[in-house]
Amino acid sequence: MNSINSGSSDAASGLRRLVDSTLSHGLLIVMMALVAYANTFSVPFIFDDETSIVRNEVIHNLDNFLTNRSGYDSMPNRYVAYLSFALNYYVGGMNVVGYHVVNLVIHIANGLLVYALVGLTLRTPFFVRGSDSDTLRSYDPTHRSSLAMHHFLPLFAALLFICHPIQTQAVTYIVQRITSLATLFFLASLVLHVRWRLARESGDFLLSRQVLPFWLLSLVSAILAMKTKEIAFTLPPAVLLYEFCFFGRPSTRRLVETTPLFLTALIIPSTMLTLHKEVGQILSSVGRATMESNLLSRWEYLFTQFSVIVTYLRLLVLPVNQNLDHDYPVNHSLLEPRAFLSLALLLALFGLALCLYYHSRLKLKKSRNDLETCELRSSLFPHRFSRLTAFGIFWFFLTLSVESSVIPINDLIFEHRLYLPSIGFFIALVGLTCRFCTARTSVMCAAMGVIVTVTLCFSTYMRNTLWKSEVDIWRDSVSKSPEKSRPHANLGVAYGKQEQVAEALLQFDSAVSLAPDQTNPYEFITPGPLSNIVILYVSAGRLQQAAAACKALLKLDPDMELPLNLYQILRMPRPDDEALLLVRNVCGVE
Repeated sequence: MNSINSGSSDAASGLRRLVDSTLSHGLLIVMMALVAYANTFSVPFIFDDETSIVRNEVIHNLDNFLTNRSGYDSMPNRYVAYLSFALNYYVGGMNVVGYHVVNLVIHIANGLLVYALVGLTLRTPFFVRGSDSDTLRSYDPTHRSSLAMHHFLPLFAALLFICHPIQTQAVTYIVQRITSLATLFFLASLVLHVRWRLARESGDFLLSRQVLPFWLLSLVSAILAMKTKEIAFTLPPAVLLYEFCFFGRPSTRRLVETTPLFLTALIIPSTMLTLHKEVGQILSSVGRATMESNLLSRWEYLFTQFSVIVTYLRLLVLPVNQNLDHDYPVNHSLLEPRAFLSLALLLALFGLALCLYYHSRLKLKKSRNDLETCELRSSLFPHRFSRLTAFGIFWFFLTLSVESSVIPINDLIFEHRLYLPSIGFFIALVGLTCRFCTARTSVMCAAMGVIVTVTLCFSTYMRNTLWKSEVDIWRDSVSKSPEKSRPHANLGVAYGKQEQVAEALLQFDSAVSLAPDQTNPYEFITPGPLSNIVILYVSAGRLQQAAAACKALLKLDPDMELPLNLYQILRMPRPDDEALLLVRNVCGVE
């Protein structure tokens, strides 16, 4: 009987170890990602994929990135991302499967890095010793604190990140690999930084084999992040934020050791300047480089972003009414109710983070004597999770700052901009959950976590079904942004590809009638859709509209080979002379 009980106990213990193991957690993260994105491998090139990949001659030759500077010169701060597209094209041409495989691998890697980041955070001095004071730095870095359910905190955060449908635009939308790849290097740099800091805390020298590889790889990852997308500019401040939250105020020696990583922040602004310019020219260059759009002033853009960030938060909490191309109202003044109330909400959230941070500091000082004599338990010291929540909120605002502040960007809102900031939201959510989760409610919390994760995974799968058809995704956008010109134009292009000419022309007419500037209604339609509009107008015999669209197109892209392409299409059902005359009348060229 005793042997049976012993065997049952051993089996239960073995099962518990399996459930708690890092390997099983990693496999679960991979499996959930594969389920959520199983239906994306045939998603076609959509929207900016056309200009950035399909018609981008630079990435069609790998030599442009390896043996000459044209690849770098075309997009210096996004060189690494476009190099990855060039490698995809070199291997598989325009086969979309390869692009989607790489995007999903990057997303899975990011999920694993989120898992590693939260897991390492639970091993920092703040959690292990319960203090960020220099007087309590001596500890065993391999020790894991006895926080309730701490094995599942990294898993829950990673699964929320992997499964949330808001990530679809950064994963399924091929060109937004730019965002996910920058996030990969951003997270890798931070995780490696934390890893070498933990080794240094245990007394290892910087040049030791236990520290130096992590230090070097963190620096390399930071450089790669800076050359992938401009959002990486927030990496050095994020490292400093992490230091203050979980290691305490860094010493002069630690700041010196981290200085090379901080200096990587100069990479992005340095590419905006040209050497040997006059001061006035340099200032002018900076102004142009930090103002992508001239349609709004910096203040109008900032006031609008207050509302946009609130919308981002709503999408994270309740991911419904997602839209590839939002039609978002502009806040022209801070006194507008929408702008003022949004700012008030954001200030309240930021104030909450400050309160949680300082509350955890006060609790630590008050309980320091107890910390040195008793085993740490999350039920006794829930303020540590308050620090985790505060860090997540600070992360959210910090990583949004590049695209949602005073640098006007052509589009006010895009869901893929949430990819990196959402990590902070999920960390804050995990911290908040554990802040109020007790031993009695732990089973209920775990059950709720499973339900939420499965629901998000299903929602992501369903959202991805729209991406499988260019018509479906743009029809969805038109239904949610009926007064915006661009979704109608792109839906028209999608219909045109399926030879649904009547439906295409109807959408093109809607796009023109909704254009912001009726004196030049085609100005706000990108060259790809515009070339399709010209061809379909000519095919339908609407030469006046075709000529207006062609004039706008050749103004936008003088190198566009539209006249030749149009001639090749028209000469099939017509004599050459008639086709040539049509091209001359429409395009105004010989």
